[in-house]
Amino acid sequence: MKKKLVTIFAMLALLSLGGCYEEETVKNELEEGKTAVISGSTYGTSQTSVTTEIPVRGEDFKLRVTYDTNDLLLNEWRVTSNKELSMEVSTVGLPEGYEVYIEHMHADMLLKATTPRLDGICHDSMDDSDHRVPTKGFKISDDTSYHNIFSIEGYNSEFYQIWGYTMNGMGYTDSAYSRLTEKNLREMGCYAEKLAVVYDIVIVKPDGTEYIRSVYSDVLIPLIGTIDTKTVNAVTGEDVED
Repeated sequence: MKKKLVTIFAMLALLSLGGCYEEETVKNELEEGKTAVISGSTYGTSQTSVTTEIPVRGEDFKLRVTYDTNDLLLNEWRVTSNKELSMEVSTVGLPEGYEVYIEHMHADMLLKATTPRLDGICHDSMDDSDHRVPTKGFKISDDTSYHNIFSIEGYNSEFYQIWGYTMNGMGYTDSAYSRLTEKNLREMGCYAEKLAVVYDIVIVKPDGTEYIRSVYSDVLIPLIGTIDTKTVNAVTGEDVED
C-alpha cells in the first residue's frame, strides 16, 4: 500500500513539473475591427454615438441603426455603473408601398474580455414590443424612426452570482481580487462592453403579403477611462491616509 501511494505522489509531482494543457484564447474584437465601435478607431472621448446600416436578408432595403451614450463620455463609462444607452432605428431605401414594423426587440449587454471565463458574460438585458392591440409593432420607414432607451444596471444579483462562479473557477480566494469591482474587471482582461440586439421586423408588401425577418446588430463600447482608487481600513471602512 505504501509503495502504491509513493508511486501516485511521484506521478503527480511529475505532472505538476512537466505537464501541459491547452488554454482557450479569445480574440480582441476591438483589434479585429469587424464590429462597429462607439468612438471610432481612435477611441476618442468626445464621440458618443455610432450609426451603421445593416442588410435585411432577402430584401432591397436596410436598417439604419444609431446607438448613443448621450451625455456620458466614453472615459466615464463603467461596467459597474448604472447608465443609459439610446437606440434609434429606421429604414434605408424602403421600396414604395412597403411597410415595416419592429415587432420585438431584444438587447443584451455583454462583457468583452481576453479572459475566456469573462468573455461573453451577460450582465443585463431588455425586451421591447408594442403592447397596443391590435398592432403589428412599431412602424418605421426612411422618415420614421423607432427610439428606445436601454437603462443598464451596473450591478444585479445575477451578475454577482456569475462573477462568483468565475472567480472560484479560476482559483481566486483573496477577497481583494474576488470582489466584483471595476478595477478587478479591468485587471481580469475586460476591455469593452458589447451591446447585442436582435430586431424582429414585420414586412408588409404592397400586395398585402406579410412575413417576419430577424436582424442582428451589435456595437462595442471600449473601456478607456482610468480607475481611481483609495486605501480604506478593512474593518472600519474609513479612508487610510498615505
